[in-house]
Amino acid sequence: MNLTVDLRERMVLRETQKNNKDFMSIKNVWSRDNENSLYVLYEDQNSHGFVVLNHLSGGVYDYVDTLYTNLGGWTSSGDCSKQ
Repeated sequence: MNLTVDLRERMVLRETQKNNKDFMSIKNVWSRDNENSLYVLYEDQNSHGFVVLNHLSGGVYDYVDTLYTNLGGWTSSGDCSKQ
């Protein structure tokens, strides 16, 4: 899965291995831990979720994404970079 978080456009794009592209609207963003962790709450008509972006060091980040739908919930995690 590929995940794009665009704070300027207030949009989250989730791309799955089956070439599904889900555009979600960002509803809220906040930071914690001296601004080392960024929480992004997003939703569309059929689902909602949140991404936690953690600044580890330098330009290194990791993320945890949780998506909830009427079919259940999914999580993914990995490394990411700021662009």
